Amino acid sequence: VSVGAHVGSMRSRRHPSVIQHLFGVKHGMVLVDLERVKEALERAERFMEETARAGKKILFVGNKPEVQELVRRAAEECGMPWVARRWVGGTFTNFGEIRRRIARYQELTAMAEASDYTKYTKQERVLFEVERERLLLRFGGILEMSQLPGAIFAVDSRYDQIAVTEANIVKIPVVSLSGTDCDISKITYPIVANDASRASVEFFVGRITEVIKQATQKLHDEHSSNQTTA
Repeated sequence: VSVGAHVGSMRSRRHPSVIQHLFGVKHGMVLVDLERVKEALERAERFMEETARAGKKILFVGNKPEVQELVRRAAEECGMPWVARRWVGGTFTNFGEIRRRIARYQELTAMAEASDYTKYTKQERVLFEVERERLLLRFGGILEMSQLPGAIFAVDSRYDQIAVTEANIVKIPVVSLSGTDCDISKITYPIVANDASRASVEFFVGRITEVIKQATQKLHDEHSSNQTTA
């Protein structure tokens, strides 16, 4: 309660899919059942731990302006890819093309670092740099994502419903922090709680991030132990 996780949207904006997660209504605002929040968070954490321990990537998604920087930092903290500006249509459903665009960025970067630009005209070099910056802006958080992730973690599934829809199409499990105005019928592991308060978002993102970090560290330790034994 201290982070305001129990505070939902206005009653008029409540989505029917979240009814079982609610405690009641006060002053026109929907209140979330914190016992259900605790249970949902623990389920999500167990799944995230299993996914990370299996060596799979978890894509952090948070394109709502208020959470972009928080989501990016959290993903980088636990070594996971992220999309925290704008979801590019086809990121999952046309992943081959996305990888080709990333390969183009890597090609341009290699050219710049090797000073291969010198054989081109000044105008061509400017165009290359503009293209490279545009690609970095669009795909900077998934440059190392060589295959589809094992799961996504979305902050505000209503705002990023396109990402959720694509994940559903290609059968990628979705963990989300979803407010009471979100449709959670397509979410594999929904955490229905306040997705508008920064304190609430920081709490849930922090919990998920810590679980992934610990699981990743355990996986690393196991690999190191096996190599030493061998």
